[in-house]
Amino acid sequence: MIPCISLFPNAQFYDRKILHSSNVLSPSYDKDYTCLLYGSYTLINVTDGREDKEGTGNSR
Repeated sequence: MIPCISLFPNAQFYDRKILHSSNVLSPSYDKDYTCLLYGSYTLINVTDGREDKEGTGNSR
């Protein structure tokens, strides 16, 4: 996991005990997230949204 993504859960839930592997910290592991619409995190607020459930348990 990218260190900037694990920063919050590591601090809040794991008392900063999660360690990152050296391959995650290497420059070759760095990913380009500029193609994502809002960066590496996307939260969409769906006001008055509705979820339909089919008989099989799948949502659509």
